[in-house]
Amino acid sequence: MISSLGLVPTLLIGEALVCLLLALAIVSAAAARRRSAAPPPDPTDRSGLAGAVEAAPEASAGTLDDARALARSRQWWKRLRGARSLGVLGAGQADLSPLLADPSPEVRTEAAAWVGKEASERTVGLLLEMVDDEDTRCHRAGVEAVERLDRGAGAVEAVLAHLDSEPARPTGSLKLAARLAAPGLLPPALQACSDEDAAVRAAAAEVAAAVGGPEAFAALESLLRDRASAVRLIAARGIGRLEGRQLAAPLAELLYDPDWEVRHAAATALRALGPVGRIHLRRALTDADPR
Repeated sequence: MISSLGLVPTLLIGEALVCLLLALAIVSAAAARRRSAAPPPDPTDRSGLAGAVEAAPEASAGTLDDARALARSRQWWKRLRGARSLGVLGAGQADLSPLLADPSPEVRTEAAAWVGKEASERTVGLLLEMVDDEDTRCHRAGVEAVERLDRGAGAVEAVLAHLDSEPARPTGSLKLAARLAAPGLLPPALQACSDEDAAVRAAAAEVAAAVGGPEAFAALESLLRDRASAVRLIAARGIGRLEGRQLAAPLAELLYDPDWEVRHAAATALRALGPVGRIHLRRALTDADPR
């Protein structure tokens, strides 16, 4: 009887040890799963991967195959890691171009960051679609990638070809055209001045103001009477920037615009026109009929 009672504590201790070992095994397995499943990476941090590649250059061939596999993943953050790996490893346009049309804006932005100066026609087309992207990150990355083409003829020709294809949303491309400020980009901008979308007309006004010339002044004068205040605002600023003294009179009409920002832009532009502009400002100050 005594010996049987003495076995009870021994059995309880044994069961407790078994439970403890099982619990430790479960915790270890969970920790291993967490280590193997890497979290989504920070889209702005390229240093870790670059350092790893530099430390083990002999593994580049295998790493490139791994990067291609990641770029085909169903998970966006794995495709993002694949795009970054392809860029660091110097992959060609054939690997990066498909990622410019990825459903994820993060992946599109990352792929655009690695596009070099010598991009194929298809790659340039995808970049210009990103320039017109509604996502600001994609738009910015597309603009920077196109400007890297050579900051000259290559970028101008690419933007001109894209605008000539009459894209559905040319606003971003027109803004890029204004940054490039090449005379060859003025004709499609003049055509866009009559677009139904006010944002497109405003972007076209920016191109006219950046390029200048008789045709640009004619377009800006017409846009001073646009039904959208944002377009009138940009047209007024453009005339002031170009010092279009011949347009002082129509510009002075905007001193009575119902929109305060437009009135302010008109007054600032008239001041930039020098004596002829100041004459119109003084007349407005003493006008008995402020309308």
